[in-house]
Amino acid sequence: MGRIADSDRVRTETFNELDAKSKEMDELNDCGVKAIAVVTGMTYEEAHAALKHLGRINGIGSQRQWITDVIESRGFTVKRILNEHFISQYPGVHSGLQSVTTHHPARFPTPFAMGVYLMFTKTHVAACVDGKVHDWSIGRSLRVNDMYLITKE
Repeated sequence: MGRIADSDRVRTETFNELDAKSKEMDELNDCGVKAIAVVTGMTYEEAHAALKHLGRINGIGSQRQWITDVIESRGFTVKRILNEHFISQYPGVHSGLQSVTTHHPARFPTPFAMGVYLMFTKTHVAACVDGKVHDWSIGRSLRVNDMYLITKE
């Protein structure tokens, strides 16, 4: 893959606001809190409290099941989408890629253009809304293991 342009490394205002809240609360390893807030429209504090209620300890990451449980409890449907769904829509020879990364929504916007997704890597989760990744990983190529489509019931 070619060099990632500096313009593709700019964090969204949504993420910056969540990151500021995180710093105010002296939090670490709270990507799940931020992802929930982005995909549901909850405030950082609401998402934080919901995960804490399920057992999350400040400064320690969230279990995937807790993240999806909080989202579903707010009336959303969480549906796993295979990476191949996106890869098959990539242009030209790129449709032969073997994985999706957190940079792909910027690189191949069409498959991600309409939808709300959670992008789980081995140790991280990022939110992608209508083709825009709201996370520190924007402009980086973190390999996505699982993707989930979030829809309102």
